[in-house]
Amino acid sequence: MYKNVEDKFGKVIDNMYCTNDGDIRSIDYATNNYIIKSTDTGKIELMFFPAGFITPKHTEYNGLVDDISINYEVERITGRRRFSKDNSGRIFAVRDDASITDLQNLMKYGRKRTINNFFDYALNNKWEYFCTFTFADEKIRNSRDLLYTAWDNFRRGLRHASKDFKALAIYEPHKKGGLHLHALIGNVDLSLKPGRNFHTNEFIYSGVSGVQIFNCINWKNGNNTVSFLDPKYPNEQIVMYMSKYMTKSDFVDINNKRFFRTNNLDKRDTVVGFSKTGVKDMVEKFGLIEVKTNEKMTVYRNYAIPQMDNNLDFLNQFAGADIHIKL
Repeated sequence: MYKNVEDKFGKVIDNMYCTNDGDIRSIDYATNNYIIKSTDTGKIELMFFPAGFITPKHTEYNGLVDDISINYEVERITGRRRFSKDNSGRIFAVRDDASITDLQNLMKYGRKRTINNFFDYALNNKWEYFCTFTFADEKIRNSRDLLYTAWDNFRRGLRHASKDFKALAIYEPHKKGGLHLHALIGNVDLSLKPGRNFHTNEFIYSGVSGVQIFNCINWKNGNNTVSFLDPKYPNEQIVMYMSKYMTKSDFVDINNKRFFRTNNLDKRDTVVGFSKTGVKDMVEKFGLIEVKTNEKMTVYRNYAIPQMDNNLDFLNQFAGADIHIKL
């Protein structure tokens, strides 16, 4: 945990902290008004905020240390941090001025950051399989900690089979209760067998696209379905489909992983900056098209994300697969 830096009178210095390695750092703040995100394949997204936004900049402190000291007994609490969570999962306030509204905003903006991180990983990697995994054990499907342990054991097995194995998984509440996983997987040959209808024992195919549905033999925790991702579908479409599950959760929580990933995923490059003259030159330079605008920001891209229509073959392909999952 980071520690507070105090002056010679014992007062906490808000814009300084000490890292776990003992390095003292200072925090400065700058105003920016645009964010550029780009993938390895040249797909660019530009977000322009006319009113600007504040970002922190952390730098190593090189000043005099004679008049400052480190309080190693107390965990650092920044000016913006108002809540924490104990070992039992209970959320508690760490500041006297913390309010319910603060907690609601914390979860609201935390979810937005999580979704942005999900897109950064999901859009910048190539995926081969779309999988849904369920859990036969009621204790596992009702505990995120046990669910993660089961997923991690499965991940370790695939990692042993292929050191380049990649995965990105999110959990979703099932309408019958409990949790199940949806995962994007690549760079590994899954051990598969054709999926069969529970009632007729016939092979399962998508009624719309005709794609055959498989089961992963490696998964020992319950039922599962696996579909091969057709390269003709853009990566953005499967990612948008996956992200829908992240917004369906009713969990009220902080400091908790909303998705699981392998450590070898490539993340979209992000550039944050300030332009006095707007972003017209960047829009022209990268061949961007305006795709969204509201009172806070305008979004430009040089690629299109298909509309999420339930009639799309792609979506129906996977909707058909979900029918055959039993808890």
